[in-house]
Amino acid sequence: MPGASLTVEDSVLLVQLTDSHLFAEADGKLLGMNTCDSLERVVELAIDEQPRIDLILATGDLSQDGSVASYQRFRQVAGRIEAPARWCPGNHDELGAMREATRGSELMEPVLE
Repeated sequence: MPGASLTVEDSVLLVQLTDSHLFAEADGKLLGMNTCDSLERVVELAIDEQPRIDLILATGDLSQDGSVASYQRFRQVAGRIEAPARWCPGNHDELGAMREATRGSELMEPVLE
């Protein structure tokens, strides 16, 4: 509508989780950093700071080793955020393993509005 002003309630809040580089092992490290611990801290921060999230976008390099276990770990940790989510693969990701870890969900399905 012309002249209508948008309010906070009209906005969409997207949270992007990217480049977690998880390993099959929970203690996997990249450049000396435990990547699972890092993702857990980011998820905690999102939960604490954003009471209403409309969509989680998990983009690129969710896994470092391309294992199904690393994607399952990502799904478990990121799933603590109570919001719909979609995953997009990055250059380190293995599409087959991602699909296996997300089977039975809409995580790899497109979002069209």
